Amino acid sequence: MKYTIEIIKEIAERSGNVPIMYFWGHTPNTKKITSACMSQWYDCWFEVDGVQITRQSSI
Repeated sequence: MKYTIEIIKEIAERSGNVPIMYFWGHTPNTKKITSACMSQWYDCWFEVDGVQITRQSSI
């Protein structure tokens, strides 16, 4: 399910129980994108104005 702020507000108003994932595993899956990429420990890189930035530790 894709959550938008509107859907989350509706769920909270209706049931008072909003699903929250506090911790993500950081084991990458080579076949599909999973919640692992949301981990603060997930190895990744990105580029800003031609400068490559690598994140390999807790932020």
